[in-house]
Amino acid sequence: MPLLVYCISFAIFAIEIMKKTIGILLLTLVSATPIAAERHTGNATQAFAQADAPRISVNQGSVTITTAADTQITFEVYSMTGQLVKRIRTNDGSVSFDLPRGCYIIRCERWSKKILVN
Repeated sequence: MPLLVYCISFAIFAIEIMKKTIGILLLTLVSATPIAAERHTGNATQAFAQADAPRISVNQGSVTITTAADTQITFEVYSMTGQLVKRIRTNDGSVSFDLPRGCYIIRCERWSKKILVN
């Protein structure tokens, strides 16, 4: 009986590890979108210049995202395990928030970017 319990526990542990690994791989694929990207709408293609892209700065656990003053963008912050950590919307062109130490992926509708918080 104890061997059966051990096998079941190990199977559950292995499934959890595989779920986290798949989540990391999927986020890595999603985060490979370049900042200067092209959006295809029907037959038209709009190129987004890098100057239009929001700027991200990290300073001792504080993350600041700066956009154009009249732009409202929703950002999602994900941990490396794929969990949504924060959802933030810029209103006045800039937003700041704190994150614990670690690696994160910040996404918006146009791009995604990896950051490291020390």
